[in-house]
Amino acid sequence: MVLASGRYVTANEYQHSDLFWALRGGGGGTYGVVVTVTYRTHEVFPVTSILFQINATTPESALNVTTEYFKLQPSWSDAGWGGYSFFTPPAELQAIYLAPNVSEAQVNATLNPFLDNARTVTGAQNVLSIVTSIPTYYEWYLSSFNGTGQVGGNGELISRLLSREAAEQQPEKVAQVVLNVSAGLGLEFK
Repeated sequence: MVLASGRYVTANEYQHSDLFWALRGGGGGTYGVVVTVTYRTHEVFPVTSILFQINATTPESALNVTTEYFKLQPSWSDAGWGGYSFFTPPAELQAIYLAPNVSEAQVNATLNPFLDNARTVTGAQNVLSIVTSIPTYYEWYLSSFNGTGQVGGNGELISRLLSREAAEQQPEKVAQVVLNVSAGLGLEFK
């Protein structure tokens, strides 16, 4: 890549690893101009996705569900899951996760304990989930993001900023921050 200074550098795991990390999701074109790239390709594989939604009616239930959600992120990542989550007012968690080459039974084994727990939280309502198996990632992408007229929206992205250590060691603190940032709920979590 060519940096703003005009210097040509190679960014990978071993050289300029900070730029390599940034280019993989931390801002892309804000660091320089990428002039060549090497991709690791993979065979086409099926994916299974789960879409879930949980509404919390009290600050306590929102904190309980969101804390458990962040606590489980490392184990979900280790199991091959990735995805997107959205926190919207007054206290709703929506998420879509997917994993390659997993069965619906594996989805249930990995994610249902969280959803089952959320169903027992006083003040958590409408715990819904939909599991879908799709032949390819590309087909999943088209079915999920093929809308027209999207011009963006307000949001606080934390996916690349949340460390494993924070999720494992301070999930309640992470939940408090997210819930306080989430569209200025006006709720004070301590």
